[in-house]
Amino acid sequence: MFRGFVYTQRDAIPSIVLISLIWSLLHVQYAWFGIAAIFVFGVLLGLVRWTTGSTTLTILLHMLYNLESFDRDGIRTPLGSDGEFIFFGQ
Repeated sequence: MFRGFVYTQRDAIPSIVLISLIWSLLHVQYAWFGIAAIFVFGVLLGLVRWTTGSTTLTILLHMLYNLESFDRDGIRTPLGSDGEFIFFGQ
C-alpha cells in the first residue's frame, strides 16, 4: 500500500514500523490494547511481506486473522438506538 516509503533495504524496517503505527492509530474505535494488537500485527505482516516478497501470503494471513476474530466475536448487529447489539455465532 505504501511502497513508496521503501527506497533502500535500510529504509524497510523504519517504514514498516511507521506505516503500522499510522494504520493502527486510525483504528480509534478500539481500546488501546486493540490498537496495540493492530500495530503488532501490522509489523508482522510488513516483515512477512518484506522477507518473502509475497503479497499473497500477507493477504492469506490477514484472512486467517479475520476468520479467527469472526469465530471469536461473531457478527455484531445493532439493535435499536440504545446501542445494544445482537451477537450471532457465539
